[in-house]
Amino acid sequence: MEARKIPAADSVVKPLTKCVLRCDPYLRRLSGGLYGYTRSNGKQFHGGVDLYAEPGTETYAMGPGKVEWIEVDKKWDWGKCVLTRVNLPHMTCWALYAHLSEVYVKTGSPLEGRTLIGLTGISGNGDSAYPHLHLETWRSTEAGKRGTREKYRFNPLSLLGFLPYQPFALEVLERHNRA
Repeated sequence: MEARKIPAADSVVKPLTKCVLRCDPYLRRLSGGLYGYTRSNGKQFHGGVDLYAEPGTETYAMGPGKVEWIEVDKKWDWGKCVLTRVNLPHMTCWALYAHLSEVYVKTGSPLEGRTLIGLTGISGNGDSAYPHLHLETWRSTEAGKRGTREKYRFNPLSLLGFLPYQPFALEVLERHNRA
């Protein structure tokens, strides 16, 4: 299956003030946090990217649109999460923000770029040793159904552009070990 190219959007707002890919100092955890078949030696699909974020980091809407739905009862691995419709000049897509600790928007709320969505956390299957925002981008809300993998999803980095990675996780692990 040939990957569809998504033109980078200059109008896309980064969901975190400091957007970096989640990893450890040895990059062992970097590849598993990237989009695609990056887990279990290429056998398990990861539908988004993991952006390093200490719990409580403000998370913003990536562009104008509206809140499609909110999940707070943690029935999915995503934990507390918000799905937004993003109306970009060249396309409409959906952005899923997962593992949140707090949600500040309501279903149907209108959004502008940099509208505060909520705060990052470790809900769902989030890992306190490697705190992050799990961000997915969708072509259709059908991507929310289990088993759709890449059929309705696309790599968030095609919108966000290049993101650096930094070994912040070492500092987090050291704090946890001292506690």
